[in-house]
Amino acid sequence: MKEVAAHAASCHAYQSKIKLQSLNDMMLIGEQARYGMASILAYQCCGCGEKISFATSTRVAFPTGSKYWSCNVAAVWGQMATGGGFNPLEESMSILGVPTMSKQSFVNTEQTINKWWWDLLDESMKAAGRRERELAIQQGSFHQDVPIMHFLV
Repeated sequence: MKEVAAHAASCHAYQSKIKLQSLNDMMLIGEQARYGMASILAYQCCGCGEKISFATSTRVAFPTGSKYWSCNVAAVWGQMATGGGFNPLEESMSILGVPTMSKQSFVNTEQTINKWWWDLLDESMKAAGRRERELAIQQGSFHQDVPIMHFLV
């Protein structure tokens, strides 16, 4: 949307038509492409006729290097967090008239999120283990020469 606003602010033909009050702003030409719940929309300046495209969602990069549309990631993440899946998402979105991603795209996104979560949790647990080891050594707490922490449950 920034692209449309930036063009309107700099287009001389657009500015002159605004003064004459004969401009209908920008005209939506249509959807150039759809990527699940994200779209690339095309507009045309009613002043100079220039065509401008913009995405309805941002892209998010995972540590693996994979890039996904953030609206698709949010939809899959929401389903994962609530115990849903592709079918409940598709059903909810169809009631609202919102296009959704293919099942394969959902599964690929879900697998990427799973790997990302697993890697984060794995590193977090390893860091906690290293910290517990350091504390045990500082406290002089060992069992058969292995640093241990005592916990009350």
